[in-house]
Amino acid sequence: METSSLLPDKGEYHHDQGTQFQTSLIELAYDAIIVRDPASTIVSWNRGAERLYGWTAQEAIGKVTHELFQTRFPESREALDRFLATGEQWEGELIHTRKDGTQVIVESRQVIMRNSQTVPLAIMEINRDITERKQRERENQEQYRAIVQTAKEARLQLAALVESADIPIIGKTREGIITSWNRAAEHMYGYSAQEALGQPITIIFPPDRQDEFVRIMERISRGERVDLYETARQRKDGTILPVSVTISPIHDSEGHIIGVSDIAHDITERKRIQAQEQFLTEVSKVLYSTLDYQETLANVARLVVPQLADWFAVDLVDASGHFELIELAHKDPEQVRWARKLRELYPIDPTAPVGAPRVVRTGQAELYPEITDELLVAATRNEEELALARRIGYSSAMLVPLIARGRTTGVVSFVATESGKRYDERDLALAEEVGRRAGIALDNARLYREVQQSRDQLDIILQGVADGIIAYAPDSRIMYANDAAARMTGSASIQDMLATSQPGIV
Repeated sequence: METSSLLPDKGEYHHDQGTQFQTSLIELAYDAIIVRDPASTIVSWNRGAERLYGWTAQEAIGKVTHELFQTRFPESREALDRFLATGEQWEGELIHTRKDGTQVIVESRQVIMRNSQTVPLAIMEINRDITERKQRERENQEQYRAIVQTAKEARLQLAALVESADIPIIGKTREGIITSWNRAAEHMYGYSAQEALGQPITIIFPPDRQDEFVRIMERISRGERVDLYETARQRKDGTILPVSVTISPIHDSEGHIIGVSDIAHDITERKRIQAQEQFLTEVSKVLYSTLDYQETLANVARLVVPQLADWFAVDLVDASGHFELIELAHKDPEQVRWARKLRELYPIDPTAPVGAPRVVRTGQAELYPEITDELLVAATRNEEELALARRIGYSSAMLVPLIARGRTTGVVSFVATESGKRYDERDLALAEEVGRRAGIALDNARLYREVQQSRDQLDIILQGVADGIIAYAPDSRIMYANDAAARMTGSASIQDMLATSQPGIV
């Protein structure tokens, strides 16, 4: 832009036609256009400057700009002057003070104007009020910072909630790489957060479920949510854990799936209760399927071993306190034969202070969560018996009473050896229920045997009577007849008489 005609020549402006045209344009400009001499004294002041700053041209001309405006420079006035001396146009933001004392932020463009000999004549300064724009920017920045801070606080709160949650919550990428792992996950799976982060989620998948994550992600990718999916996970120590998992997608700001969250519930106890209920149902079916007590106990033993115990034994006790082993079970028949021989060599001592004798005396079950060597020493009678007990390798045991009509009739033993099981109070409650039901079933079988024996004895007596004896049902069918009755009625046999439904045969 040619501006030299705007500048004073030896303190005066040349008022030719071009100057008047340019002056008119400057006056019409909305921006503040100020011309100052090399000493920063104002020599030109347009209407835009009057509107912006409040001073008239008469008031402003002759004043030093940075003194009039109380200018606040981004660096310093000297730095700005040095930049202008390079001949480049300077652009930046300045803070000026208006005539009324209020401050205004301006977007300023300044350049040195030179004559044909490149001698500096004046500096043109064009300033635009950006106070409102800067205020909006500040407000927007404050809002943005507030949003960012709120989001940060929300993330921190969410992270704190996740970390303190009493259920395992795991975050992972779409590829299955673990990105978050709370304390409950540490407790459930055995891996610390440091160990788990960055690892594939399949570190907690059992070997036979390694492809499960791929199938789940296929469902997630279709927009599905996986709710209360019952499966299994593997702890760091290798134990398998039944769980119910809910898996949800994690979206970015644009709604794209960038990962998934995994919330798991340990359902071990629920599965345990279900298994116990099913077990007791099966036991009841077996107990009441026959009145042959030996067959009944053999069937119960097949349910107990090895599901609940490695060894299962039932001893009945008579009035003198003598123990009779009526059922002994183990998965290895050779072990059973060996154990029966041991029982013959070392029968139960009815006076023993612990074990089956005490269960009979007290009617209370006994639980041995862990059978230590000290316990074996206390329970055995000699070194040979102790050596045999050590050879068997007891780890845990439960002894429960067989009770019928308020009387202890025997003891049921559940023993863990090679499985390494450790029984607890919940196992004992199950064993006691098995013992209770077995006691009732055995008592029913005993009563049935007694009735059968009584009937057999009565039949022998009646068959020996010379008189004919016939018993009728309410519908006049013959229920019983002795040999004498068959002879007297001319029947070929007692069976023929029983097959005859005609009343009044006699």
